[in-house]
Amino acid sequence: MKSLTDAHVIDEIKRHVRLVLLLHASANAGMTPIPIRNFHAFSYLSNVLAPVWELEPFDKILLKRKGGPLYINVQHDLDRLVGKGIATVSDIKYMQNSDGQWELEGRYGINEGLAQPILDSVQDYADERQMFNFLEELAYALSALGSEELGAFIDEDATYGDQINVGEVIDFAEWKEVNCSVNAAENFANFMPEDSIITPGRKIHLYVHHLYRRAHVAG
Repeated sequence: MKSLTDAHVIDEIKRHVRLVLLLHASANAGMTPIPIRNFHAFSYLSNVLAPVWELEPFDKILLKRKGGPLYINVQHDLDRLVGKGIATVSDIKYMQNSDGQWELEGRYGINEGLAQPILDSVQDYADERQMFNFLEELAYALSALGSEELGAFIDEDATYGDQINVGEVIDFAEWKEVNCSVNAAENFANFMPEDSIITPGRKIHLYVHHLYRRAHVAG
């Protein structure tokens, strides 16, 4: 029986591996150094759209903010990776958010040399390989649309833009039908010819393009 300490260590390792995968996917798609707001938006979309690839969301609950998604635990873990030299940070400055509060901003990247052993070990686990492929696909979909303003797209996401007030909790994994983003992505199959095959990757690209178009119409 694993002790609570062992369980905590394993959970921390899993969180750090996922962040390395997010940063690696961002780098491969040409998104790094990625602004912190965009990184949290990428992390959010990777959670909310994970079921499209038959994956479990890593962070299932999120506090809705005016400035877009922000995972406190993700930021804490990301800063720890910076301290270990696995992640890099640049262009650090203070910015005023929509509530008038000052927040520390920066752009994050990955030290591929230190991250490579982690990336290599991922290939030994089927679930992690699937997550790796999913994040790569999502990152490429976002980068193809010019994701510098990725954070601005999130308000158009079917789950984040739902009738949930700022300051309330979004729980998109407790019940499948509540995850409006996945339902919207899956719905694209209804508009395709009956004999066509729409892959999970294609659904991701269609949904991201849908967000992009909605953001530009709204703007």
